Amino acid sequence: MADLNPVVRRARIALLAEVPHAVAARVAEVLDRAGLLARPAARDNGPHPVTVRRTGLGVELGLDSLVGALFAGLLADVAEDPEGMAADAQELLDADGPERDALMDALIERHGGAGIRVGTTDAHLLAERIVTAAGPVPFPKQNNRRAA
Repeated sequence: MADLNPVVRRARIALLAEVPHAVAARVAEVLDRAGLLARPAARDNGPHPVTVRRTGLGVELGLDSLVGALFAGLLADVAEDPEGMAADAQELLDADGPERDALMDALIERHGGAGIRVGTTDAHLLAERIVTAAGPVPFPKQNNRRAA
């Protein structure tokens, strides 16, 4: 039990306040195996790091740095040219379909784009973190036809 991740350890401590020690440890183990306890996010390197965190339904990829950079660029443009940005925003709101998509793509590209370039080594590490965080692929139980 000493090698539990910090989230499992915290869950166990919280449970100890309510239930006996053996029960708390068992409940923490069951919740962890079921993927119901979030692990600390793993973070890759780069100008806009991606965080990877296991969730109850799979994996969450955090792009906070990239989104923050896009917002900072947008806010800087608003501060520099409020009327021009208001006109751009109105044009975007009035458009629909492919025209709206094209205007949104242009706005995003003007502020650095939404893509994250990842080198080969870091791509493999990121893929490994995602697979590790996702956990094993659940396979449905198959009926044993010979037992019937």
